[in-house]
Amino acid sequence: MRILLLSWEYPPHVVGGLGRHVGALARSLAIEGHEVHVVTRDLPDAPEVRDAFEDGVHVVRVPEAPPVIGFDQLVSWVLAFNNRIQAVAGRLLREREFDVIHAHDWLVAYAAAGLKETWDVPVVATIHATESGRHQGWLPGPMNELIHQVEWWLTYEARRVIVCSTYMRAELERIFALPGEKIDVVPNGVDVDDFAVDATEAAETRSASTGPRTRMILYAGRLEYEKGVQTLLAALQDVRRRCGPTRLFVAGSVPTPTSCGARCGGSGSAGMSGSPASSPTGISACISAPRTSPSCHRSTNPSDWSPSRRWRAAPRSWWATPAASARSSRTAPGCPSHPRTPTRSPTRSCGC
Repeated sequence: MRILLLSWEYPPHVVGGLGRHVGALARSLAIEGHEVHVVTRDLPDAPEVRDAFEDGVHVVRVPEAPPVIGFDQLVSWVLAFNNRIQAVAGRLLREREFDVIHAHDWLVAYAAAGLKETWDVPVVATIHATESGRHQGWLPGPMNELIHQVEWWLTYEARRVIVCSTYMRAELERIFALPGEKIDVVPNGVDVDDFAVDATEAAETRSASTGPRTRMILYAGRLEYEKGVQTLLAALQDVRRRCGPTRLFVAGSVPTPTSCGARCGGSGSAGMSGSPASSPTGISACISAPRTSPSCHRSTNPSDWSPSRRWRAAPRSWWATPAASARSSRTAPGCPSHPRTPTRSPTRSCGC
């Protein structure tokens, strides 16, 4: 197959897990014999479009168009970015035929939909996370509602939707009224060779960190609700009862330094800037420098991490109005795989 991947991040310019996911996916598809092209963003000061083959993948890096818009103006930045990658991807589509366009998350939704309409190439979308899920079902402001609606639109325009877990499939079915038969669950893969450690070094580290019969658990990642570290902490005592002495090592970053101790050990002893620390609870922490994000509105109060916490109901989106709900209950003609999508026009009732 000839595949066009659209992503707002791609190695070595990675912001989070999405870039690593797309990079590994592109390389793996190329190894399997597919022809893979990636269109992604470049650094803001890049002078021109850079075109190269990297690990068997054709990667086109697109610089920002003048005037350069700051990421703090998110909507304007996203629209400008999509305009640029749609233009460059259109050039590729003009030169050769593609079998599928694979869009990753809402930040490339406008370009993916535009390319689909212009070139009549099917779109597959991977939804790595949702704005609703990032805020535990709460859309705190107009920007969050807008992102939520664009995410729905991308799933509407896509022929198939990919998620990495059954949990995410259930979330999309619930918040977007997306039929389960349109969703494919493809769990994230792990290359175990990336985590290979010299046996002698591993033995020395274990000896210095734990007793001879103590089991070790490592958590690596941001200390955020959606990453699930609270579930691991809640299960730790049960693990010890069943398996014996166990020590948990936490390596990651937190939004604010004040919440570090409460989240990692309850004693305030977690170290900052990469320095390891221990707590009486048997949890060791190696926390990186505080991480902030313009889109982060999560509470730093550990009590808000409780599964029983009642979050405010999300505002009703435009497509969840009574009129839209009535329309969406009808089966879209000619599209049995997407029966509950709000009607977009009198002649076309499904985006896929």
